[in-house]
Amino acid sequence: FASDGFPAGSAAYRFEHSREYERTQLAFADAVESGQPDRLAEILHRQPYHVDTLLQLAEVFRLQEDAATAADLVERALYAMECAAAPGFSFASDRCRLSFARRENRALFSALLRHALALTGRCCHRACLETCKLLLSLSPTADPMGSLLLIDAACLMSGQEEFLLRLLHAWEPSRHLTQLPNWAFSAALARFRLGRPDAAAALDAALIQFPSVLAPLLARLSVEAAPPVSGCRLFSAAEADRDSSPGLRQLCGLYVQRCGHCWKEAAAVTFLVSGAARVAEAAAATPPDPRIAEAAERRRRRYRRTPLNVLRHLVVSEVRDALADLPADVDPAGLNAFDPLPPPDSVCGYELDRLRRLRAGAGGASAADDGLLTAFLRSLMPNFDLSAPPQPQGAEGGEGGGGGGLAGLLESVRQLLNGLGPPPPPFDEEADGGVD
Repeated sequence: FASDGFPAGSAAYRFEHSREYERTQLAFADAVESGQPDRLAEILHRQPYHVDTLLQLAEVFRLQEDAATAADLVERALYAMECAAAPGFSFASDRCRLSFARRENRALFSALLRHALALTGRCCHRACLETCKLLLSLSPTADPMGSLLLIDAACLMSGQEEFLLRLLHAWEPSRHLTQLPNWAFSAALARFRLGRPDAAAALDAALIQFPSVLAPLLARLSVEAAPPVSGCRLFSAAEADRDSSPGLRQLCGLYVQRCGHCWKEAAAVTFLVSGAARVAEAAAATPPDPRIAEAAERRRRRYRRTPLNVLRHLVVSEVRDALADLPADVDPAGLNAFDPLPPPDSVCGYELDRLRRLRAGAGGASAADDGLLTAFLRSLMPNFDLSAPPQPQGAEGGEGGGGGGLAGLLESVRQLLNGLGPPPPPFDEEADGGVD
């Protein structure tokens, strides 16, 4: 861990890998590209706190619906990186910065978002909020993992409406947070909960700007819209499909999925339905409210391209439709568990290809066409590709045999985690060592 300068009153840092860790990174890349799960297990046995291996296996356990083990692996990755932090770096400070462009730094961003999502799944909403604050503070300008798409939900679910509105007040002039559907609706709900007089106006503005949120939100609440609302063209599915981009539809769907239950109180439902009725009346007026046409134009102009940080957030948040709607210039090979969608300006302190050339007998299989995670999962689960029939197991890996298949790998990792006591500082034998 080293200093990386002092930009604008803050302190920037970067992770640095020791030579030993570089060799482990090379072994990890070879293991993923080869599609042999036993090689990943071997790395974890040799280096139980190798961060990328922990994050990769956490995704495998998540896909197998073992959330507890997946969360354990992510927490171990965070512990490893915390142990490597420099004395001047504090996770409790809002002045420490890390560049997302640096390959060695990105594991911390990915691990923090996965940890925040796991905390939400365990109803630890205040802890999720604090984790999101930390994630945002590492790179507040770029927000490379889209933490602003989760902070509002964490605020509502932890009773921190005042903080939500303070953040909105501070950042709206420069970041235009209400141009995100989650912030537009969450801010209106926060104002309503706090009894603010401008709550109704905020809700009307949110419904006009993002009318496609209403129908799925009412469906989530099991509420039928009254005829003036149900017959309003502005709120119809056809209108939503006509002037909404795939990215905007995904963001609206993500908000309903995350925050729909925050509106379930009877008073909040009444507040929502009343707002929808007002907007429907404004849309039916002659002439219609000019704000409606202005909002439609903004949707067509501003949401034509989904930013990379939003795509990363959608992918890590398990929004399956996000994978189908990736832009044509986004390489699917960038979708992996340990470094989803690397930025175009990515830099690294060393090159794995150079290490391969230096290593005697270098070679190994390549999975560039399929992507690292896809190739890995296909090797573990023959039916991972839905377009292909499952491949038969060999004699050694048949039913009931541990073999080198997915079940054997998962059980091996569980045994390793159970056998580890209180985790020691990783790579403490390396005087110059750093951890990803």
